[in-house]
Amino acid sequence: MTTQKLSIAATVLFTISVFVIYGWTVYSQEQWNQQYKKLEQLKRQERQLTNAAGSFDNEMLQTIQKKPGDLVRESSEKSIFLQAAPLRPKREVPSTVSELPKNKHNESLGY
Repeated sequence: MTTQKLSIAATVLFTISVFVIYGWTVYSQEQWNQQYKKLEQLKRQERQLTNAAGSFDNEMLQTIQKKPGDLVRESSEKSIFLQAAPLRPKREVPSTVSELPKNKHNESLGY
């Protein structure tokens, strides 16, 4: 009787594990298929963008060849130079919470 109960329990556990493994296999295959479709779509978009960039470059070259006088060479007289912002003085940060100022009661500390 004990052998029969053990064999039934083992059979049930084995059957459940087979279904779990099968379900995981089907799920992982579906995920792989979805990711592969995304990859193929991204490859297609990359080819389209590369094609569009090549067409744009070709159009620019044709425009430049038709009207070469429209282009202007760079020169330092036409460049804009910006001045760097002045350095701000360093603020000292308290090393502990007890050193924080106590006189600001209504000030919000934020998030």
